[in-house]
Amino acid sequence: MTWVIAATSPFGHGAMISDVKVTLQSGATHDLIQKAFRVGNYIVAGFAGSVLNGYRLLDSITLSLRLPPELASTHAWEPVQIAKSWAPIAKTVFEEAPLSEQNLGSQFLVLGVSPTQNAGAPEFARVYMVRFSAPDFTPDSCTGATKFAASGLAPVLIDTSKRFVRILILELSIPK
Repeated sequence: MTWVIAATSPFGHGAMISDVKVTLQSGATHDLIQKAFRVGNYIVAGFAGSVLNGYRLLDSITLSLRLPPELASTHAWEPVQIAKSWAPIAKTVFEEAPLSEQNLGSQFLVLGVSPTQNAGAPEFARVYMVRFSAPDFTPDSCTGATKFAASGLAPVLIDTSKRFVRILILELSIPK
């Protein structure tokens, strides 16, 4: 089982967690790999499925979101635009992977805080979650007061994910 879960709050924050399990060709499993990372200013991403595809997708989105050094501390990406522009790139990355890796599946979750939109009050930024799944990587966006999104085999964990959110591995917010 592999999974990544994201959650938003109505107060301009989001969190993402994932499992750390990897299954080897022999069938043995080990808890040893990080699957959720900061990939841009106020943007985190995580994957479920093929580890090779997951890291290739992480590299791809990180490169896509790279800002020039003079802008890195003052600018952020709009999550909705990321979803639209990166989806065809993600599809290409997946299609270029070996068939054996494609057969393992690939799901990707992006969580981002909007630098321009608020969640109903100016002091709280809107937080977006976007889910992508192989083979087409069509973005499936989710936003709102308190929402949860999952990729991989996580749906059984959604009911208990509130306790995981308190552990908060990656937190996003727009600084005042």
